[in-house]
Amino acid sequence: MPLPVRDGNSIGSLSAGTMVFRIGDGGRLTFARKYDVDTGDRQQFWSGMVTLP
Repeated sequence: MPLPVRDGNSIGSLSAGTMVFRIGDGGRLTFARKYDVDTGDRQQFWSGMVTLP
């Protein structure tokens, strides 16, 4: 579900999404990007892993 977040003196919205990380040397994760997902008023439930070439 979208999440309300504070932005200074106002409240904004952080959309639901899927985060993608890269596995670097030594196993450290590095943020790659976020894919926004339109969930309407429902909760995003599924997540998983895939191997990219």
